[in-house]
Amino acid sequence: MEITLAKKSEAANIVSVLDEVTLTLLEKENNQWAYPWYCFDIEKEIERGYQYIVREADEIIAVFSIKPVEEESSAKRDLLAGLADTDNKKSCYLYRIAVLPEFQGKNIGKAICLFAVELSKREDLRIFIECSEQNEYLNKFFRKAGFYYFGKVSEREEASCIYSFSPEDTQAKNRIKNTLKEKKKPILTTLASVMCLLAMALIFAFTSYQRNQVELRPGITVGDYTYWLNDEYVLNDIPLGFQSVGTLEAIVRKDKWPDNNLEAVGLPESCIGEEVYLGNQDMNLIVFQKEQNKYLYFERFYENQNYSNGFYQYLLTKCTRKKVVPIKEIDSSYSLEEALLDGCAVFQGDKAKEQEFLDSFLQKTEKGKKGFLRIMILTDGGTKSSFMDLFYDGENYFIFYSEDPDLMNLRYTYLLKLEEYEKYSEGNLKVLAMTNKKELTLDEIFEAYLSSQYVASKPYHVLFTYTE
Repeated sequence: MEITLAKKSEAANIVSVLDEVTLTLLEKENNQWAYPWYCFDIEKEIERGYQYIVREADEIIAVFSIKPVEEESSAKRDLLAGLADTDNKKSCYLYRIAVLPEFQGKNIGKAICLFAVELSKREDLRIFIECSEQNEYLNKFFRKAGFYYFGKVSEREEASCIYSFSPEDTQAKNRIKNTLKEKKKPILTTLASVMCLLAMALIFAFTSYQRNQVELRPGITVGDYTYWLNDEYVLNDIPLGFQSVGTLEAIVRKDKWPDNNLEAVGLPESCIGEEVYLGNQDMNLIVFQKEQNKYLYFERFYENQNYSNGFYQYLLTKCTRKKVVPIKEIDSSYSLEEALLDGCAVFQGDKAKEQEFLDSFLQKTEKGKKGFLRIMILTDGGTKSSFMDLFYDGENYFIFYSEDPDLMNLRYTYLLKLEEYEKYSEGNLKVLAMTNKKELTLDEIFEAYLSSQYVASKPYHVLFTYTE
């Protein structure tokens, strides 16, 4: 087994390890990390010399990171300086330890801690590490590994425990100090320490909230359509046939759909005010980005692959309490009787069944609770079937079609009842809208589904659209 600094060429393998470990945690209802991980984040850490790998027989079996405490937020730096009476310039943070499931229990974590201890003594550094108070295994592990336990940071029902190892420490001495501390707990703590610990907890909570947001691919809304970035094209000039349609007005949050005209998501603030050029037949557009000194190319239709990149699996873990077969893995022999037993709503011909399953789903989402509904669609006299999976994660709705879940997965902020919108040009277009959700029926959903091709091209937050 060998521990080394990671190379940039190994970023994809590191992401693979982090993704596998994160999905394993999510399956155990442990939301410690957000899924998926991204190569460009890992590449930044590699460039700064923070990312390490554990290799065995030319295979990366574990990863971890160590960075200077001075790279942390000012609140955390102040907290650690006060808590440990240490110089941040001579302190580092050991974090994001991930060991592949098949190699857990084989002393990999022990080897990583020993590496940190040796680094502390060799470089004259104080090493900090933290874990959840609820994780009894890790707390026992860090104590046994010879890290000194400072205390915990509490907020509501959750808490984090802080450990460290200093150059003057020994593993044996820290184990003794931890034992004495457990037997004689302090009666009072200073007000300053409490305030610092609370500040750290708030920072952790805010960071966790940010990590759980789903980042949309960069996109720009023009008129009735949202155009998504295709980064395979490199444009240094404006192509023939592209005409200006105005300037970019605003950049929204990375997890928010760009609703308004000339509004964008996932672009730097410097793009505000740049000219937006629309191509022939309104199928693509470009906008200049100063940082890259080139024109970014956007297309009206973009397969963002939220199924195959694991986001669908994340929703299954987050929104369901029982084990659910992924939509692409449903056996061809899956029968109507099995679907009804599993709580699926059903479309058969032009008839809808089991309205109560939809009613139950809507009652949950109206209260802001997470929900999941699978809909079975039977065609050709019931001989063929396809499926729709509908999720609500507490804030947004997501839907996936079994025929092509990467193409047809769309994000919706609302679940709406039927309302007519005369302003659209595609005939008598109807949109499911948010008023009185209890009036929504499976028959209405099925009627909408029959003409769901409109869904793929519209930027509006709707569940379905259809024409009469």
